[in-house]
Amino acid sequence: MVFFRLAMPLLLGTGVLIAKPQVLRLRNMVDAPATQSASEQYKVRLSLKIVPYESTSNTEPNAQQVDSLNQAKALKRILRCDLENSDHFYIGRYHIVTRPRGWNKQTQTVQIDIHIAERFGGDGQVEEDLGSVLVTGTLQGEQSPYTLQGYRKIKLLDKQLQPKILVEAGSGASVVAHR
Repeated sequence: MVFFRLAMPLLLGTGVLIAKPQVLRLRNMVDAPATQSASEQYKVRLSLKIVPYESTSNTEPNAQQVDSLNQAKALKRILRCDLENSDHFYIGRYHIVTRPRGWNKQTQTVQIDIHIAERFGGDGQVEEDLGSVLVTGTLQGEQSPYTLQGYRKIKLLDKQLQPKILVEAGSGASVVAHR
């Protein structure tokens, strides 16, 4: 019983716990994982264009209601993605996660998976998964940040097989000046 009391932290009358120095020394001896410096990180510029579809309904003169899908204003950005870890971006009402799938340093080919979710609610607490796009290409440039030379265009559909968004990623996405 005496040994158990010595191993436990001491409780002062103020309600504050004081640990023994031996316990603190053991806790401080744990090495933190080494982080990479900014010069060792590999980044790539990825052009991304998201065009959402909006449904509109019109009433014709013969009292028929016609529903149609029209493209809304495009969201264009240049993302600066890490080639070794996943990154999170928030563009408009969309949450975009880029995940590197493969990178061959000798041939400078890379695969990046772009995962897209739509956010709802006041602060965007609820997300609906829309889908993902896999972009394959080669890296251009001498040092980081590289530029991805590859292109992928795909329509992501909802559960009723109606187009939800059009995604263009890579060098052919015609993105201008939003970084």
